Amino acid sequence: MRALVCWFFITTASGCNLSGCRAWDEARERQRQAEDEAKHEKEQAALGLEKARLKEAAVQAESAEAASSADGTTTPSDGSIERLVARLDKSPLWRNGHFPKVDLPSSATPEEVAARVFDASLFDKGNKVKSRRTLEAREVKVGGRDYTAMRVETDLGTKIVLMQYEGERTGWWSRVFAPE
Repeated sequence: MRALVCWFFITTASGCNLSGCRAWDEARERQRQAEDEAKHEKEQAALGLEKARLKEAAVQAESAEAASSADGTTTPSDGSIERLVARLDKSPLWRNGHFPKVDLPSSATPEEVAARVFDASLFDKGNKVKSRRTLEAREVKVGGRDYTAMRVETDLGTKIVLMQYEGERTGWWSRVFAPE
C-alpha cells in the first residue's frame, strides 16, 4: 500500500497522468517489446524443434523404406507429392478454407498429427478412414513455406496430407489431398 501511495505521489507531483506520461508510455512499450521478443524466441524454438522432428521422421521413413523394400511393405516415391506441390504453387488460394483443429504440441510426430487429422476428417460421402499406412513422409516447400507431406495408403485410397505447426494458438494446420 505504501508503495502505491509513493507511486501516486510521484506521478501526480511530476504532472504524470499515466495516459500521456512519456515515462509510462515508454515503459509500456519496452514491456510490449520484451513480450514480443519472448514470443518470437519461443516460436523460433518451436520451429527449430519442428524442423528437427521432420528431419528425424524423414530419416525414419527412409530407413523403414530401405529395411522393408525387399518384402514389399513400403513403396518408393511415386512422384505424387511433387505433382501436388507443383499444382499448389500455381494457386495462391489453396490454403483457404476450414481445416481440422489439431491441438498437439510442436514436438508431435507427423504420424500423431496425421492420426488426428484422419480422426477429424470425413471422406467419400461421410466415410472415415479406418486403416492407414504411411508410404512416404518428407519436408516440402509450397509458396515459400515449409510443410510436412505424407503419402498415406488408407482403406479409402491413397491420400496426401500436408501439415504445418502454426503456434500454440492455432496448433497444426493440415489439409488432405487425393493424388493426381
